[in-house]
Amino acid sequence: MTPFPKLSGLPTDVLLEVLDQLEWPHDYAALSLTCRRLHAFTNLELYKTIVIGYARPRALHSLLSKLERDSETCAHVTTLVFDDRAKPMQPYCPSLDEDFDRIPSSRLENRCRDPLPRADALLLKIHHKLYAVLPVLHNLRSVYFKRIHPLFLAPPLQHKPPTSTATRKLKDVVLNNFPIKQLREYQDDSDYPPAAIAIFITHCLSLQRVVIHDPLALRSYWTPSLVANLTVIVLGLNLDNVALELDIEDNRSMLFNGILRRAKQLRTLCIFNTWVNLTLLLEGCYFPFLEGIEWFGFRQKCMDDPATFHDFLTLHTDTLRHLALGHVAYCKGNWGHVIPRFRASGGRWLESDTLLPNLETLRLQHWEAYATPQPVYEVTESDRLNTAIMIAQFILQRPSIVDVALTDLPSSVATILLEGMQATRLVKRAMFGKVERIERNARVSRFPPLDAIVTSGTLFSEYERSKAQWAFQRKREYLLEAYESYHVMFQGLELEKSAFRPYLLPRRKNAKRDYRR
Repeated sequence: MTPFPKLSGLPTDVLLEVLDQLEWPHDYAALSLTCRRLHAFTNLELYKTIVIGYARPRALHSLLSKLERDSETCAHVTTLVFDDRAKPMQPYCPSLDEDFDRIPSSRLENRCRDPLPRADALLLKIHHKLYAVLPVLHNLRSVYFKRIHPLFLAPPLQHKPPTSTATRKLKDVVLNNFPIKQLREYQDDSDYPPAAIAIFITHCLSLQRVVIHDPLALRSYWTPSLVANLTVIVLGLNLDNVALELDIEDNRSMLFNGILRRAKQLRTLCIFNTWVNLTLLLEGCYFPFLEGIEWFGFRQKCMDDPATFHDFLTLHTDTLRHLALGHVAYCKGNWGHVIPRFRASGGRWLESDTLLPNLETLRLQHWEAYATPQPVYEVTESDRLNTAIMIAQFILQRPSIVDVALTDLPSSVATILLEGMQATRLVKRAMFGKVERIERNARVSRFPPLDAIVTSGTLFSEYERSKAQWAFQRKREYLLEAYESYHVMFQGLELEKSAFRPYLLPRRKNAKRDYRR
């Protein structure tokens, strides 16, 4: 009998295909400890992504010490993540028969541990080692600001280094990489101090992607040269601090606008789970090379936002290739209509015959938002059907659209749309109608299992049935949002690498729920 080949004995190309199926960082770290050959393969992949996690300061200090000594490892770092701890980029999606309550919450949700307000001697050492390592990371491609410790945003000379040798090294780093003029202008009581992290990675001309989850990353000065070469910007705040977005002055939208106006090389603009004033956010923004708009879980905040969005599409109509829009589910209407300030009537961007002639990808979730001229919470069946027909005509008039995803599209319209697309173009992806419903039922259960109600022929008590029903609802909400986001809306687009996490309901039904629900 021929023995099974060992994993370490596989050819290099096959081994690389196997490594692509592993989950970072846990699988890579475990595999690197098995043998020397696998360690050589996985070690480089493991250090391509570095996490500055303040929740484990000792591990972070050891990591930065290794990078400070090993310049070869620094050359392989392409992604820098500021978070509380290392987590996979994509969420864990359990199977339908897996016990959801036994899965650790750390594998499912993205609730970060808040940074400790007190000063820690080890964190001060990390602070100085961080700014000794950052200038050496010359091959950075992506930076994720998921959760930042306030100490890391301070200039490197704010605290005394632990030794005289460290002081001399740090001064050399500062003099060679840090703009002294901006350092001298730094004041602790200023509203927008210079972001030392942003200034240090300014020299990384290969930086292409910035993902902002933490609003603390915006309370600082961003150098124009940092965002000038960016091709992808992802703004995702997860509504954790939604109260900050409800102020009258719209400070956050203006901060975002200051970043976007300087990103002239931008090719993809992504927004998810945030509530900003689009009129302020997009004011004065023009991107000559913009190819994709990927917005998920957003809603309007200003009555002029629909008109602003229409004007933004018109301005970039010749360059746009990908359009993915997922509105919030609880507010419909107003987005399909243009409401000019000084005109009594207007049209819809979906009714235009000339808009977006080169569009290749169109993905719409909760497309009922385009049904009525004013925001409503319920849409009549006739308005819903007319909106579905309008979207189908928009797609059929543009033979360049080969990737379509529409949730809950009526069957009659879906059949006509699929036949029309297959007759006029080579369809790349058609996720709507019957195909979409079958895929959703395979990934998300519609009804709780029978053992949640009856076991061994005996009915559960009312309390046990209520507890089982809540556990099923908690699992279904998580799986449904994971399906709608990563499988329907994000697949193959930039948002697939945004580190988005579906919302996880609390374990107890009467627990405090956040603003989003």
